[in-house]
Amino acid sequence: DYNLPNKNVIQLSVDVLNLGNLISPNWGVRQLASSTRLAQPLGVSVDNGVPTYSFDASQKQTYFNDFTLNSRWQIQVGLRYRF
Repeated sequence: DYNLPNKNVIQLSVDVLNLGNLISPNWGVRQLASSTRLAQPLGVSVDNGVPTYSFDASQKQTYFNDFTLNSRWQIQVGLRYRF
């Protein structure tokens, strides 16, 4: 806040969005669920009334990194004059 002689005030604000990504490019990256539905079972077998599910063991990652604007650091500057 900067007080002016006529009792008016000028306010300056600075906001940092996604501070983690500003510190390191490996931090603050959004991770979204994969659209390939890797968690879906490939098959089901039932032995004595007990279901056994099988999955694709080669699929290890169920998410992907989203490098759009939401995963990048941003600075927002504001200026306000109060009278």
